[in-house]
Amino acid sequence: MLTLEERVHLIKCYGIGNVSYRYAIEMFHEKFPNTIVSREALRKLVHKFNLTGSVVTIKKPKRKYNEDDAATLLAVDSVLETPRLSLRQRSGILDISKSQLHRIFKENKVRPFKPRFRHTLENGDEEKRLEFCLWVGENYLIDTRFHKMIFFTDEATFCTNGHVSSQNSRHWAFDNPNYVIQKRSQRYKKVNVWCGIFYDRIIGPYFIDENLNQHVYLHLLETYLLEFLDNLPLEMRRNIFWQQDGCPAHSTLLVRQWLSDQFGERWMGRFGPVNFPARSPDLTPLDFFFVGCFKAKSLRN
Repeated sequence: MLTLEERVHLIKCYGIGNVSYRYAIEMFHEKFPNTIVSREALRKLVHKFNLTGSVVTIKKPKRKYNEDDAATLLAVDSVLETPRLSLRQRSGILDISKSQLHRIFKENKVRPFKPRFRHTLENGDEEKRLEFCLWVGENYLIDTRFHKMIFFTDEATFCTNGHVSSQNSRHWAFDNPNYVIQKRSQRYKKVNVWCGIFYDRIIGPYFIDENLNQHVYLHLLETYLLEFLDNLPLEMRRNIFWQQDGCPAHSTLLVRQWLSDQFGERWMGRFGPVNFPARSPDLTPLDFFFVGCFKAKSLRN
């Protein structure tokens, strides 16, 4: 960006140099050695001067859209009636350009929200989730470090048929509608990956090439997990609260007995001292963020 003084001097050099770009730039650099000017920049400046007789840049006033504007009313009404149309689809239906729609939405604070995916809940699940969340809240009030002592765990399935993406879905609204798409897992050719999060550490990933059963899971606990626990300070290990979901391999008598021997009453899961609510992966940081991020990176690689 050139100052007004620099633009005026550059045009003078262009006139003195008998309309030679090279000579004009050389003369200009004698007075302003620290300012770099390209031939293209000089050509545009000369073109503007020939058209307007000025080197001053005049900003065009942006069109203001208000509630009385017919296009604004039409666009806003369409959001209320069909909130899930894309800008391209809405532009074709309303006969309003995409750029104009974008300006109208920005002016009226209409924003696109991406949907979140979660497992379909069954009857009674909501009450169990609420009860569990209240229990977590009570423990946090007793000890504000409680959430840091939870050892979150989960297995993720990587399939060859790709993954569900929320990038192609939008819900236009004035306020966040918490738009949710119900989905079910699709299992074809796959590999299971176990991961854990404890405080500020990621444990894993641990790859399971075979089907997950109680013996495979118990072997993971007795080898991979115990090796990690043995390296923790004793006080920290005593305060760990183990978490796992209701996977059938997690809920066998053999696994539950092992967890009770290691953690006593400080573990949660199906049939555990604390019952982790079924179909609730979004309550853990692994499913809420880590697994999705991990899958996205693996697809890019």
